[in-house]
Amino acid sequence: MNAADWIELALDIGGRVDVQWGLFVTVHMAILGAIVYMDQPLHLIEKIVAFVVYTGFSLVNLTQMQAQLALLDATYADIHQLALTENATHIVKRMSGEYLAGRHQISLYTVYFSHSFMLLLVGLSLIFDQALTRKLK
Repeated sequence: MNAADWIELALDIGGRVDVQWGLFVTVHMAILGAIVYMDQPLHLIEKIVAFVVYTGFSLVNLTQMQAQLALLDATYADIHQLALTENATHIVKRMSGEYLAGRHQISLYTVYFSHSFMLLLVGLSLIFDQALTRKLK
């Protein structure tokens, strides 16, 4: 593969990561909106089912994001190898610098933190749903 192919591959994988983030954010907006604006509080069994289904979604999303970031990391590693050659272009050198700066690790930590935080937030929203609804009435 030449440099253009590696760059195109990196951008394609980055686009897939963006789609996963969009799905993650959209689902959370819908879930939290449904919990907050529902007319009646959820029953215990509904809360348990909602939390189990949400946890499943979150684990699948987390696994997909980890896999895509691992592919992106491998692609950047290959781009870095291209940057070490004599005839490396400026874009290859720039993308190699991103790899060396450890930006991929920051992204992975952001994914872990976001998924953990949202799991806690959804869980707490489900637990305290009835208490908050009663206080408002």
